[in-house]
Amino acid sequence: MPRLLVVLVAAMLALSIVPAAAQVADAALWDAAFHGVQADFPGWDVRLGDCPDSAPDGTPACISISERVTYGVDAAIVFGGVSEYGDGFTTGAAMFFYLYADAEGWHYVNTMAIQNSGFLPQPGRDARTNSAGACTETHATPGYGDDVLGCVSDDTAVAVIDGPVGLDGVIWWQLDGYGWVTHDAFRGYARRG
Repeated sequence: MPRLLVVLVAAMLALSIVPAAAQVADAALWDAAFHGVQADFPGWDVRLGDCPDSAPDGTPACISISERVTYGVDAAIVFGGVSEYGDGFTTGAAMFFYLYADAEGWHYVNTMAIQNSGFLPQPGRDARTNSAGACTETHATPGYGDDVLGCVSDDTAVAVIDGPVGLDGVIWWQLDGYGWVTHDAFRGYARRG
């Protein structure tokens, strides 16, 4: 009997330890992602879940928002994809939807596609900055404060080592050797500006 109890406890612990990238989005996060993507891609078929194999009602493409999400501190990356319909064929790509949370709930920031994989901020990955400006301020900690360290120039190869962190109405990423920058450092490659 004690062996069965140990097995049950081990199974319960295994179910509660879920890797960040495999967590399921909560309803409020999913809702914010859905409405944000709909606003960014008017006329496209946006779905929570899988897209059909063929174009529904002549739409140019379908964007699927999956349940997979990586949570940061008051910020999240929701995974999904796009299926573009052509003359008898369908092409697709992975997409990431970026959101942050505050006292009012979840807020959609933008969408980035895998074709921009060198520019997608994610912890543990290399990226390249593009803020459509001369440089992006770097900070010692996430948040707008008096802790400005300097700036990182556009088109700079960087290693993203931490984030996402939602603070002061934006998403923050920590870059190795530079400090913390806003999500705007990568926005030049995003769908929404």
